[in-house]
Parts: sequence; structure tokens; C-alpha cells
Amino acid sequence: MDRIEIIKADITTLTLDAMVNAAKTDLISGGSVYASVHRAAGPELLLACRQLNGCETGQAKITPGYHSQAKYIIHTVCPAWHGGDYRETELLASCYQESLKLAVQYDCETIAFPALGCGLLAFPIPKAIEVALYEITQCLKKNVTFQNIYLVCLTNDVYEIYQDLYEQFRSTFYAPLTEWTREKAKPSSKKQPRQNLFQTEQNIKKEKRKAAPVYSLFKNSVDRKKS
Repeated sequence: MDRIEIIKADITTLTLDAMVNAAKTDLISGGSVYASVHRAAGPELLLACRQLNGCETGQAKITPGYHSQAKYIIHTVCPAWHGGDYRETELLASCYQESLKLAVQYDCETIAFPALGCGLLAFPIPKAIEVALYEITQCLKKNVTFQNIYLVCLTNDVYEIYQDLYEQFRSTFYAPLTEWTREKAKPSSKKQPRQNLFQTEQNIKKEKRKAAPVYSLFKNSVDRKKS
């Protein structure tokens, strides 16, 4: 639990290995977090997202971080809340699971999540936070890769609920809190292949030749982050 940090901040101001972005299924539109992430990363990110052929709800895909302060950006598609009868909780849990899997595949030691589902998607805030804390603590039990996982809040109400529930998790040593956390997490039977970011970059080069402005390429972006 010491590797989890809850902060009130703009996620794009953090220096990270991976930053999680909440997007729509087309990966080229989204809400306020999406807009902030794209502003920070620059126009290359939109070109990269166009090459990914969208993303299903509950899944995640990865791109370079380009001009942002993150080496990678992990894009995940959260479900909208429709009363809880449409697998919303399961799909939100999958957003965390799949994002964390990608972060492990790409050797990320630091990752930041926005409060997924807590904005326009209208998830009940305590439920969304319980899902986040449960999935992240389960991951940390099995994985020593991560040095820090940041849970980033934009508003005071989300921050305060996060702090309250986090203290309950700490005091009960990850014990279940709700009906959702009492359910056993189902491991994915599918092994997700590592995304070929080089191939994505080749496609971006073609699109840039058609488009006009010449932007920094993926290799330069990653090299810049490493230096």
C-alpha cells in the first residue's frame, strides 16, 4: 500500500513512465482528461491513436508519450453507468487490469490513473474508487515492478472519498469492503500480445507524408524520454 499515492493534481504535470488516458472507443475523442493529455503530448498522439483502430470498452492500448512528461500513454475506454445492470463494474475493473498489464509489459515503474468513470460517465464515485483500489492493490500483491502508482483527482470531493476509502483499505489489509470487492477477480484467459509501437510509427510516417507538417518520430520521442 505504501506504493499508492493519492494526489490532487493535473495528471499531465507528473513525470511518469506511464500515464493513463480515458478515451472513447474511437480513441480520437473523449472528455476533459483526454483533452489535457492530447494538449500535453502534441499532435503526434492523435496520429498514433488513429493507427490503433479503436479500443473496446474495458480494454486498453498504448502509445508513446511524445511531448508529455510520460514515456508512454495508456488509453483505456471506461463504461458509462446505467444503473449497474450492464456489467459496468466488471468493465471498469477491466480498465484497470488491462492498463496495469500493459504497464508491466513495458517495464513501467511509475503510473498514474485519473479517477476513471467519476466524471461525465456518471459512475457512483465510491463504487468507482473501490474498484480502483481493489484492482490496484491486487496487482501490487503479485507485482514488484511498480515503485509508485498515483491516483490523481481533479476535484475535492473525489479526493476526499479516495482518502477515506484508502484508509479503510489500509486498516483492513486489503480486506473486502463491498459486494464488488468480495467478488473474486477473474484473471483474463487471453494473453495480450505486446503492441508493436514500431509498426504504429511506420503507419504514422505514411500519414504524415500525406498530411504536411513533419512531427517528431516515435524513436526520437522515446530517446528523449530516456535521456
